[in-house]
Amino acid sequence: MKTLIAIAVLVLFTNSISAQQDQKQFQQRLNTIVQPGPQPPREIQTKNLQLELTIARAGRTARYLMTFNGGQIQTDLLDKLADPSTNAEPKFISFSATFTPFEDNGGELALFIGRTMNYRAGSRTENGAQRDIIQSRNLAHTTKVALRPGKPVLLFDDQDEQITLKLTEL
Repeated sequence: MKTLIAIAVLVLFTNSISAQQDQKQFQQRLNTIVQPGPQPPREIQTKNLQLELTIARAGRTARYLMTFNGGQIQTDLLDKLADPSTNAEPKFISFSATFTPFEDNGGELALFIGRTMNYRAGSRTENGAQRDIIQSRNLAHTTKVALRPGKPVLLFDDQDEQITLKLTEL
């Protein structure tokens, strides 16, 4: 019986030491992930850039200029080409972009351009009469492009609309 108790105590003691070693290894690994070693200083972006978004529709052109020095842009732009007679409320274009600079010049731009379009749809009332209702649909364009200063990039083109984007270093 004493031998059995001694074996049980030895097994418990060995498992306890093994668990402590595993815990120490886990804690060391966690510390290296949570508190990484010294990082080289990040180069500060000191030059300003400008994005020029151009939308051409129905023989008219709207330009939007946005200045930044890297990172992200997120804004709502007034749709200058929207027909004001169709709706009393102004129409907006949602614009969101993330810029990652190249080592030499220019960079990669991941962007989202979206807007809401209203349209009329018909429905019937309970007594069978035709009734017009206004419905909305979100239209969006998401893409990733490489931009070089001074070189416009065509993002979208169909028979009705053309959207381009140009990067300029200031």
